[in-house]
Amino acid sequence: MVLRGGSASPSHGYTGLYYRDTRFVSLYELLIDGRPALPIKSWRSGISINYEYDLNGEPIRRTITPFYDGVRDSVQGGGELSVKVGFDFSDIFEVRDSLSKSSVVERRRMVNVERRGKAIIAFYDGTDGARRSLVIRSGGEASLKDGLAIVRGSGRLSVMLMPALGSPERPRSAGDVFMEFLRMIPHLKSDNNSLNLLYRYSITNIFTLLESPPAIMFPLAGIPWFNCVFGRDSIVTAMQTLGFIPSIAESVIKRLTELIGRSHDKEREEEPGKIIHERREGEISGSVLPFRRYYGTIDATPLYLMLVASYARQSGVDSIKPFKDGVELALAWLLDKLSKDKLGLLGYDGGALSNQGWKDSWDSVFDSSGELLGYPRYLIEVQGYVWEALRSMDEISPGLGLGNVANRVRDKITLFWSNELGFFAEAIDGEGRLADIYTSNPGHLLWTHAINSGDAKKAAEVLMGNRLFTEYGIKTLGYGEPRHDPTSYHNGSIWPHDNSIILKGLADYGLCDEFSAGSKAMLNAFKQLGLPGLPELYTGSDPPRPMGNFPQSWASGAAVMMIQGMLGISFNGNAVSLRPCIPDWLKWIEVRNIDLHGLRLNIKMRRRGGGVNVSYEVVDSMRKASRMELIIDE
Repeated sequence: MVLRGGSASPSHGYTGLYYRDTRFVSLYELLIDGRPALPIKSWRSGISINYEYDLNGEPIRRTITPFYDGVRDSVQGGGELSVKVGFDFSDIFEVRDSLSKSSVVERRRMVNVERRGKAIIAFYDGTDGARRSLVIRSGGEASLKDGLAIVRGSGRLSVMLMPALGSPERPRSAGDVFMEFLRMIPHLKSDNNSLNLLYRYSITNIFTLLESPPAIMFPLAGIPWFNCVFGRDSIVTAMQTLGFIPSIAESVIKRLTELIGRSHDKEREEEPGKIIHERREGEISGSVLPFRRYYGTIDATPLYLMLVASYARQSGVDSIKPFKDGVELALAWLLDKLSKDKLGLLGYDGGALSNQGWKDSWDSVFDSSGELLGYPRYLIEVQGYVWEALRSMDEISPGLGLGNVANRVRDKITLFWSNELGFFAEAIDGEGRLADIYTSNPGHLLWTHAINSGDAKKAAEVLMGNRLFTEYGIKTLGYGEPRHDPTSYHNGSIWPHDNSIILKGLADYGLCDEFSAGSKAMLNAFKQLGLPGLPELYTGSDPPRPMGNFPQSWASGAAVMMIQGMLGISFNGNAVSLRPCIPDWLKWIEVRNIDLHGLRLNIKMRRRGGGVNVSYEVVDSMRKASRMELIIDE
């Protein structure tokens, strides 16, 4: 549910109640004594949002709490209370106004509203043959007027909104599930209150995006535009949280294996072994557009293999046996693409999305003159993903002989080096033309360990230099470049997930001074933006302004990945290594209830002089047969 000042209105743009790529409600308003209510303050507690209103000096308190699947709105205080609800049932793409007039299905949206006992039910039968319904339940008096539902109460009012695609399901409380979630995850304390708060908010935001925990821990991408399956986003979120919440990785691998390409479909850009880009369930997104099951992504498949290998290193090779079919298909797809490409790299041609990496804006890949690169296009970070995918899969399955292929890809990363930049180019095209501009993309090579320590140091100097670095993070595109715009989606903005990937890479290479500056910038952004967590992206300006979805999965995972960078956690067989990279703005950090190879530990790191002291205690052994070796590199 997306509200502004405690209400939703068509005049407020995208506010409303969303469920499965449909906005069910576009008008939602609380009235006190017949007048629209404006809160005097609001705050967050757990998964709930709280508001306080003033009625002649007397407080009226309100709590809005999500559950599966729906929302409860509880108001308590004096006065005559009422809630007004207006139904919508617009497809998410209609709300975003992203459909051209020529592609819209001409139809009249006939919404039927009726009373059934104390409940009000609105339903809409879509052109896709699916029925979407909304049930409103309340202990107060419910009525219909001019197509609106109005619920009234005196001194107290409780309203439940329950959207459904198909038959309505019995609602489940989210509160108990959230408490169970909190019991299973690590807890953080440090001497920096902003870090502590960012972690708590980020963990809560991750939970709100999980599909149906604890059984299904799959992270949907973001609210409101991307509250659906996104292959790349879910994989990165799983990688960001792997050391802390490995059950997310298991759910992501399982779901993406189920959705892996099985046939050739030109419209959907599906190919056997290709990992899905997005899956939509809206009325229009599955009928007019190819996004019901769309495969137009170049990086999701190597990222999937990276995740599988990382999960196997942490949980044991046997843990990935149920996904053997998907892994084999994905490997076959990747090896086939590399063998048939004239450069021996992984590239893409245009499709429904003209760019198919994470920077998928149409104008995000260009050269120093501002001219777009031709096709095929090869992104620098994707080659790093390919290298790490093949290298790590070779590590857990040495009989496949993937090491030589991995090394050939890594050796060709030099094709992206620009002498003029003194840095790696963002991309090259089929003619060898470089996207010779300063971007954040090469920073992902640090995360995948695809370059030597000398080149890593050079890359860090550029990433943390005045072209790309600001006090709020690393920009997607450097100052002074063609098409630079700090308010754009990919050409000058700052993305938390992008920064977290780079930060983890800096920590892995032992570049702790750079890590310290970058992590401080992320905290600066959190404090400046004033949100309960980090948004999908924010402007690369001073001061920054939030943009995109909030909450968003890989933005929420950014803080978790940054903290794992501080601890320096890595897995190799039964060995777990801790290589601290504690920033200079932090005196101590303690992570409790962390699961490392079946042992639950409390770990504390404290700066002492020029070094870091590490202490730990075993809280519980979950697997008595576990033989974990803990290696501490102080």
